[in-house]
Amino acid sequence: MDEKLLKEYLNKLNLRISRVKRIIKSVDMFEYYLLDLNKTLDSAIPDNLDNFLSEYTNKYVSIYYIEDLKHYYALRKNKVMQNAVEKMKYKYTPPYKLTDFKNINTEYLNKLIKVGIKTNNQLLNVCKSNDERKKLSTKIDIPLKEINKITKMSDLCRIYAVKSTRAELYYEAGIDTVEKIAKLSPEKLRNIVVKYTEENDFSGTPTLPKEAKFTVDFAKKLHKIAEF
Repeated sequence: MDEKLLKEYLNKLNLRISRVKRIIKSVDMFEYYLLDLNKTLDSAIPDNLDNFLSEYTNKYVSIYYIEDLKHYYALRKNKVMQNAVEKMKYKYTPPYKLTDFKNINTEYLNKLIKVGIKTNNQLLNVCKSNDERKKLSTKIDIPLKEINKITKMSDLCRIYAVKSTRAELYYEAGIDTVEKIAKLSPEKLRNIVVKYTEENDFSGTPTLPKEAKFTVDFAKKLHKIAEF
């Protein structure tokens, strides 16, 4: 990577210094991964990026900013990799720590952590099917109903801006997977949520119109991971 050239390009975009540093770090991490494949950033193909992100997502709790790579490939005028980065953004979303779920039994979360499952992405990776969820339930002694709930909330948290409170709200309102949300119109999503909050003891703010539109649009683009 020609770091000087990349910096010059990023500075022309008037990005914050912290963002520039983050982008350079992201590109550097992908470049380091490619070394073992005898590949360079410019000879990399979409499959290399897919494999890199799969390994990173399943292993680490920290966030890898996929979209940062788009700047490098924009500089290099590599449309194939630019498009790949855009698609991967919806396949490998930032991890959400399971311990950040507010209404999940701490004992269950600790059992998941003990077997190395700390984030929503890590859980989804081993709970893609009902059979896998049954096996995990038996293995670490967590009721299948709870495994299903945590998995569904983990699925919902792949949508940007959906965290513990929103995931809980959507789950309890019956729109408990990304696939269900993707099939709704923003108006229908909001109506379901408003109706639920009016009929139940929910202290937060119902989904706003703009939020509903963003949520549905994002859900439609997400790569399907788990079967429910």
